[in-house]
Amino acid sequence: MTAGESSRSVRETTRERPSWTDRDEQLHAGFRDVACRYCGITVLVRKMSPAQTSVQWTDDGSACPHLTRDAGGTPGESCPELKSTVLAAVEAGLVPPGPA
Repeated sequence: MTAGESSRSVRETTRERPSWTDRDEQLHAGFRDVACRYCGITVLVRKMSPAQTSVQWTDDGSACPHLTRDAGGTPGESCPELKSTVLAAVEAGLVPPGPA
């Protein structure tokens, strides 16, 4: 293998690194605001496939009665009301599947 062949194969197999703008787009694209019908807390929701839903909290969740800490200081693990709200938003087409 010559030096020219070696450098050509490296160029052909090396991908350009994404810019910060590309990374930001990948991390944030497609999210929609969804407000819980029970407590009103707003989260960001993205549906990338039928089996995958991403939820990002915009605050600490302290307004949610299901997630508040108990007397021992342990927070709740999930909120059935928020889950139901997210599912309803997806079914209503408010959170479309796939990247935006």
